[in-house]
Amino acid sequence: MHIEKNICDSLLGTLLEIDGKSKNHEKSRYDLQEIRIRKELQRRINNDGTISLAKSCFYMKPKEKSLFCTVMKNAKLPKGCASNISERVQVKEMKISGYKSHDAHFIMHYLLQVAIRKVLPKNVSLALIRLRNFFRAICSKVIRRRDLETIQSEIVKITCELEKIFHPTFFDIMPHLPIHLVNEIKLGGLAHLRWMYPIERNLCKYKAFVRNRSRPEASIAERFLTYLIFCSRYLHDGVKTKFSRYQTVDDEFSQNLSPIFPNICHLIGSKKKILFSWMHSYVLKHIDMLCSILEMSKWKSLSSKINYINIYLFLYNFFFII
Repeated sequence: MHIEKNICDSLLGTLLEIDGKSKNHEKSRYDLQEIRIRKELQRRINNDGTISLAKSCFYMKPKEKSLFCTVMKNAKLPKGCASNISERVQVKEMKISGYKSHDAHFIMHYLLQVAIRKVLPKNVSLALIRLRNFFRAICSKVIRRRDLETIQSEIVKITCELEKIFHPTFFDIMPHLPIHLVNEIKLGGLAHLRWMYPIERNLCKYKAFVRNRSRPEASIAERFLTYLIFCSRYLHDGVKTKFSRYQTVDDEFSQNLSPIFPNICHLIGSKKKILFSWMHSYVLKHIDMLCSILEMSKWKSLSSKINYINIYLFLYNFFFII
């Protein structure tokens, strides 16, 4: 993730000759002279004592730099695919700055190949496009094991081509790290499952969640859970959440239930009349007041012939009317 960002910084800074980011400067020509390579690019001292530097193969004229920045400025991107990169491009100053890691990822994968085709020589643009294809390959969601060796050999060839184009000062630790990315995929799995782009893209939103600055992690976690709970209230019926599940065990018996008034139980059918009469008799026979009445009136011997409904009405009038 950060490898793409650092390589993108070096490429854009060198191609556009941005102060502080360009790897093509006078000190890089001293290195060529000390190493004794590329004599055509070494610094030359003129008769008047001034120093002249030969133009590199990746040199762009002001019009070409302006065209490069214009392509970046006028790029129309789908919503949510990347941030507004056009705000980071300054056509008059001919530089690009202030972009984030995911913006560099998008530039390396999609925009760079379009911007360099008409402003750079064929050998330079071809090497950069091959570098772009390498990053696209290792960031894809499906990679076959038999293709990893091909990708590994490809990045070695790309690095050799870049060493023929750019100066030795361009090759710090970052341009050499892509050689090890294939082995990292073999050991750790696909790259898109391990990068932090989703977190970094929403990091500004997560920082706004913080209210207690002494506990920022807890504030972010609590606010995030609040959003999840709020969204779970409006999920469709097929997704069961804390707010849509039934209070008892759901056997998926009933269909077309009301989402506003869900059933808290399942009906098992109506009771038989004889069972209801047994239950009614059992209740009446075990009331203390009724037992005393049966003893006093000597109804106990005739209890089997008593109409329990009349007794029930008698008790109802006795307890509730009196």
